Amino acid sequence: MSSPTVTARQSSLIRLCPPVPVLVGEATELEAFIRHERLIAAGAEIASEGDPDGHVAVLMEGMAGRYKMLRTGGRQIVAVCLPGDFLTLRGYLPARMDHSIIALSSCAIGTAGKGELDRIFADNPALMRLFWRSSMAEAAISREWLVSVGRRNALERTAHLLCELQYRLAAAGLCRGNWFQLPLTQTDIGDIVGLSAVHTNRTIQELRSRGLVAWTHGTVHLRDLAALRELAGFDPGYLDLD
Repeated sequence: MSSPTVTARQSSLIRLCPPVPVLVGEATELEAFIRHERLIAAGAEIASEGDPDGHVAVLMEGMAGRYKMLRTGGRQIVAVCLPGDFLTLRGYLPARMDHSIIALSSCAIGTAGKGELDRIFADNPALMRLFWRSSMAEAAISREWLVSVGRRNALERTAHLLCELQYRLAAAGLCRGNWFQLPLTQTDIGDIVGLSAVHTNRTIQELRSRGLVAWTHGTVHLRDLAALRELAGFDPGYLDLD
């Protein structure tokens, strides 16, 4: 008899990692290291640049963004975090935060001590490998976003972002076909792809007029995913989720 796999809630910490078999016992132990869970309102700061990285924190529910602020007041969102992503890792990152984290939607954040995570990884090498593969995927996403801002035009970079989010959300079980909830505002989108709010609005309207995207009240429907991927030049291989 094959070993049972994790439930949706049990897999919240690992479901964005490559889909290899994970036993219920392993997932339960990983889930159990979360000692505290707190709710964060949409738009609230989860962590600020310069803060001491005082604990291990993981996003249990919702969507969060890593960002940097310029002296002129401009903001660049450098990563979008989904359920299962570690937000802070005391002892694994610099002693102080080199960026800020904001709740892009209502979020549930789980926290624990670094020592507990060390113990779980020591007892379960397979989970350690999953963690590092997930970290490598995050680095690959950062490189892809850099390419978008540097070389893709406005339509291509926006289309690429939507394709990526659909793919990641689908891997996390948070997508119904080509439909998904996206709490990002157009300002948020612009701060990711490096466009002004006006330019972002025009770009989304162009995607709509081409029949590629429908976007209403936070619900996104990629109406022609194949065509959108072709426009973006999207190849999901860098996400390492297959």
